Amino acid sequence: MVVELFTSQGCSSCPPADRLLTALGEDPQVFPLAFHVDYWNRLGWRDPFSEERWSEHQARYAEVLGRGVYTPQLVVGGVRDVVGSNRRGALAAIAAERGRPGAATIRVSAVRRGERVLATTTAVAPAGARVVVVLYDRRLSTSIERGENAGLRHVDDFVVRDLVEQQPGAAQTASLTVPAGGGARGVVAYVQARDLRILAAARSELR
Repeated sequence: MVVELFTSQGCSSCPPADRLLTALGEDPQVFPLAFHVDYWNRLGWRDPFSEERWSEHQARYAEVLGRGVYTPQLVVGGVRDVVGSNRRGALAAIAAERGRPGAATIRVSAVRRGERVLATTTAVAPAGARVVVVLYDRRLSTSIERGENAGLRHVDDFVVRDLVEQQPGAAQTASLTVPAGGGARGVVAYVQARDLRILAAARSELR
């Protein structure tokens, strides 16, 4: 089960959601991912993990879910969203999506080669689906100096560092970039239908 948190270090209501994401990750069947959006950067603090493409990724969900763009937003299974700090709502959404029958299968294995991570996927999926391969890091600490969270020593978890899209098939290999000075803790790969529902997911941790 993939849960995607859209968050920012510049958002004062985001730290509780960031902590909830860590807690959700204690379930081995839940694959959390934190996408740090960039539209908060103009308000005093540039989130070092933010990227425009993560904001674009969120905008795709906004078009389908019809809820607009906001932080902290937690998207569960690609089709349900709740306020990212709403623990009860998050658990209910995860439970609802967990019970759906699988419409696809995917496996992933990943190895690090210097500043690249090579992730190989094997996926069986319906027509029109895509495979999304995401590199993430864990427990990244930042001293926030300005903005709404000024003075906070904050720890971000399951931080997305790179993303590659593929077509489903056997032995498809994605090359993901480890950011300069950054680390890599694992890869999540998922099959996503045209309507953005996530049909299957797998994770490979890096040693």
